[in-house]
Amino acid sequence: MVSLGLFNSIRACIFKTYAVIDTEKLYTRILHAVFLLNTIKDHRRGQGRRYELTHILLFSIMAILSGSDSYRKIHLFVDAHRERLNEYFGLDWKKAPAYTTIRTVILNTSGSELERIFREHGKALAEEEPDGEFIHCDGKTLRGSFDNMKDINQLQILSAFAGDRAVVLGHEEIREKSNEIPAARKLMKELGLSDRIFTFDALHCQKKTLQAAAETGNDVIAKLRSFALNILRKNKVKNVSRELFRNCMDINRLFDYAGIF
Repeated sequence: MVSLGLFNSIRACIFKTYAVIDTEKLYTRILHAVFLLNTIKDHRRGQGRRYELTHILLFSIMAILSGSDSYRKIHLFVDAHRERLNEYFGLDWKKAPAYTTIRTVILNTSGSELERIFREHGKALAEEEPDGEFIHCDGKTLRGSFDNMKDINQLQILSAFAGDRAVVLGHEEIREKSNEIPAARKLMKELGLSDRIFTFDALHCQKKTLQAAAETGNDVIAKLRSFALNILRKNKVKNVSRELFRNCMDINRLFDYAGIF
């Protein structure tokens, strides 16, 4: 089976789902994806190379978006649509690449290179409507990413989602024995965006997170109720409801309780 983490990243990043397909715009976006995939270095030997890396990766992405979750199913997808793919992409494939070839290509392709490409593609889609302001960030656990035999815990990924464009702009893996906070700061800086509003959970009400946003020319909105509630309880405030009401318009007082500023 192919890594579910890779599948989820590809499914989330590469294309938007359209209610009404604009064919010309869709082809333009596919061509942009092909151009980016073409920048990935092919580590296979040139001798006997029958299938281009770009096409194998692109068709694998299409197969994953269509529900394929194994190398064999990717092979079946390409085989079933081979004639149409030949026509659309100017190919002359007599048969689909074997699932072992697909597996070799995917396993030897750099995950960081794929992430870079997905981020560039997502950023290009988001910039088609530059008025979009909000970037929603949230961490999720990837289903099926654990391996008890190898003592590998489930992977956690922090995603940045452009709500106005319905495009995932990028992912950042949350390291084991860590949390979303450092991943969020790193993702904000690496996305290279400015004049945006990043939304986070209460966990990110941190001075360094606000500083990272300011350094990149962005703003932050965080869910404060649970954050404020925990702070007040920790400080042994007796009437929490009254204190929340008193401080609802004064964020600095809540930060004083937490010792943030």
